[in-house]
Amino acid sequence: MEAISSRPSTPCGFMPADMDILRAEDRLVHSGRLTRSSSRSYLRVPRSAAVNRLFLNRIQSLGISKSRGQMASVVTVTSSRRDLLQGRCAPALIIHQKDGRLHLTFTSSEKAAQKLRQHDFPPDFTSFTLQNYRPPKTFRDSPRSRDSPRVPAPLIFYSGHKSPVNTEGESDTMGLLSENLLPLSPLDQIAPRIYVRTIFAFNLDDDHDSLDTRNHIAECFRRALIRWPFLAGQIRPAADDEKRLELSYNLDHRALDPARRPDLFNCQYLEELGGYTFGELIVLSMPPSAMDKDKLSHSPNHPKPGESCPPVTLRITEMEGGLFLCFSTHHGIMDGCFIKTFLDYFANSTDNDLVLSQVDGSYLSEGPAWVKELEQRPCLDSYQNLDIKGVTFPEYDFTRDTKSIIPKNKAPGAVCKMFSFDNSTIQVMKTLADDYVKEQYGSKAFVTTADTISAMVWVHVTRARLPHLCSSDKTNFTLTVDARPSLSPAFQPTAWGNIYTQTAASTNVASLVQLDALGLMPEDSLTAIFEAAWMVRQAIYKARDPDYVPSRIALAASLEDPAMEGAAFRKANQPDHAGLGCSVWYHMGADVDFKIPGTGGKADYVRKTWSANDGSMNIMQRRGMTKGEAPWDVLLALREDDMERICGDNELGRWTKSWIS
Repeated sequence: MEAISSRPSTPCGFMPADMDILRAEDRLVHSGRLTRSSSRSYLRVPRSAAVNRLFLNRIQSLGISKSRGQMASVVTVTSSRRDLLQGRCAPALIIHQKDGRLHLTFTSSEKAAQKLRQHDFPPDFTSFTLQNYRPPKTFRDSPRSRDSPRVPAPLIFYSGHKSPVNTEGESDTMGLLSENLLPLSPLDQIAPRIYVRTIFAFNLDDDHDSLDTRNHIAECFRRALIRWPFLAGQIRPAADDEKRLELSYNLDHRALDPARRPDLFNCQYLEELGGYTFGELIVLSMPPSAMDKDKLSHSPNHPKPGESCPPVTLRITEMEGGLFLCFSTHHGIMDGCFIKTFLDYFANSTDNDLVLSQVDGSYLSEGPAWVKELEQRPCLDSYQNLDIKGVTFPEYDFTRDTKSIIPKNKAPGAVCKMFSFDNSTIQVMKTLADDYVKEQYGSKAFVTTADTISAMVWVHVTRARLPHLCSSDKTNFTLTVDARPSLSPAFQPTAWGNIYTQTAASTNVASLVQLDALGLMPEDSLTAIFEAAWMVRQAIYKARDPDYVPSRIALAASLEDPAMEGAAFRKANQPDHAGLGCSVWYHMGADVDFKIPGTGGKADYVRKTWSANDGSMNIMQRRGMTKGEAPWDVLLALREDDMERICGDNELGRWTKSWIS
């Protein structure tokens, strides 16, 4: 923690008090041990029985000790609004940052008075932001007893010695409130620092009311932010390590109102999108290439290193006859499972009777479910220091070898298409694959529908790439697996964060496509697909081994720079050469009834903003998820010549009913 100090200055008309000079030392090293253990930090408090003991304990936990010869101020500082309501208030402790140091100043100083006037806060009830506060390591992610605070934060500092002012006529201007940090796990830290942009498209009734539609969506968004107020915060470089991230937020209920947050929420009207009207987009089956992130997303660019950004944004785009909702969710706090949880709550939030008057700082800090979820959230600390010296991580390549597959000629640019498969076709393939693996690997062997689709695409992508691959090249099929049920204790299925792990099915090109002795590719790909489906299933089984996820958590915690994970993953799997990365999204929102006035409730189309990254595929959102007769859509990006080959009548085009760009 950075040094903290204050200097006495001429008292003004708040309250007479002597000034402490407080200094904080960075007494923690990376091992978590004290660098100096000879004395315990403390604050002597002569003649100050009013000092809140909880605050003293928290100050001590930060390594702050009182300078010699200084009298303690008579100060009460509380982190509970209940104390305020009972009259146990005190002068404010003002914290500001200057020259890389944090300065503490009480309200008995002229500087404090100037700050109060500068922000136009009432002198008897004020809270300020602690700009650079980070809980000590021992408090982060640690379950603690009910009477012992889980984390020293939030440190909420109030001014005045009266009961708080009546807030009925409060200003629309959002004040500075105590800043809080949501603990981010090692798995959150290594998640891609990007936005996942999901688009829900709806047909609009001719007689719909645009204002009603927008107000309904805004209210759903507000209630979702109230449910998880940290989603209205900022993901930014950590104060003590810029290579890592922290999620800062405060509990000002006004910050959760979309009308006051143009950085999180906006609405627009477009005549055309991608050169098409909404009616024309429907005729074209909502082509992926028209899903322009710059038009539809409120977060069109991924954050650059060092930038702060919101965890989630929402843009409403209305067109003649249609509506788009584009949720941009940051991977640092939202994985696919939590995106589903968020969307489900968003859509159903208006079913409860929550109203704005019930939502204040006390409610947000003490009342809602997220506080209990945070208290009960399993701790990952026990995994972070596991001995992983003998563990192999085949999905990563952390070597310093800079050699890579460099094509002789410049590779054609990547293109993206969405392939649509009839459910009947997929179910026939799944049944055939199931029968095959039972015969080959035992009666208990099986594959899922997603395994089968993954295998179909992996095999045919590799067949299409064969003209520029070597038969001995390694080909990896990578996918993510939910780690929530694999930890002990297990995380709730609705838990926020990135609680997933990567796994890979690996073989060489010749084995995958089953080249013959002459290096020729068989015309029939069925057996290759069945074997590939079994390899995908084995990769998922591997990730459910009791030691698999804990070792990955320990690996993530050991990285000097979390960004190393992404680079090592790409280096090992080479999606732009012989690898293929898969994201399974069929569960993420196609069945959600948004109840938006003027629509049919459920989205008529679900898309992502357009991008073309060679070697990436998405099994898209699907009505019924794995049930029902809805078609299966797969979004696939490949270099242009490979895409042309894969659409051939004897390749993936053999199984699909249609594809669109």
